[in-house]
Amino acid sequence: MLASADVRADAPPHVAGVVARAGHVLAGRLGSRASADLVPEFCDWLPAVALGAALGLPYRRTEALRRWCRAGGPAPLPLPDALAVRARGAERATAYALASLLGTLLTRPAHLAAVRDEPALIDAVWAETLRHDPPAPYLVLRARERVRLPGGAVAAGERVLCLLGAAGRDPAGYPDPGRWDPYRAGPAPVPAHPWPDLGLLTVRYGLPPLLGVRGLALAPGFAPRAVGVRVRGPRRLLVRLGG
Repeated sequence: MLASADVRADAPPHVAGVVARAGHVLAGRLGSRASADLVPEFCDWLPAVALGAALGLPYRRTEALRRWCRAGGPAPLPLPDALAVRARGAERATAYALASLLGTLLTRPAHLAAVRDEPALIDAVWAETLRHDPPAPYLVLRARERVRLPGGAVAAGERVLCLLGAAGRDPAGYPDPGRWDPYRAGPAPVPAHPWPDLGLLTVRYGLPPLLGVRGLALAPGFAPRAVGVRVRGPRRLLVRLGG
């Protein structure tokens, strides 16, 4: 099997609680505003809070963790090199995927209303976002043991380039793969995320407060646009608030 880190979606209660509180704080700051850019004001913060809680970092160090995830340099706490690389990748992937998810929902008011009314849909919306708009279109992994594939075999220790964006658009597994559909039936998508359970936890517990902000909608004339190659997603997400 291929090596991966694991923070379960049903992580210890304190992690979910920290993320939920952060979602309420960030949404509360936006609630009194007439406009905002959700990328720097929400999407860049919530994943850093989740990662910090999962790593046991005090909440007051979130800003240092966020800066490190964006710019590199010395980590704000001692981490093995492999975990540090994966942690930074997970935080950035969650931030970009969260921006893609919000951009998609805000361009589809009916889906946005459905998720507001039934928060349990967030898991399906997140999975479809990772399939349709993967934040990490490819991952380089190392095989822990020999793996048989349809085109041959991968020896233990070899590096593997996994084209997750292509896998999510395979029509054999996902009919009409270009259509974004959180109600889609079929196999679970390959998680285009280096730490998928942490991403799911972040969205599941941190997103509902934002979706409940009155009048949340895209700014007039603004259309979200994903950019990037190694990590891909919107860099801006301009919204109006207050209704």
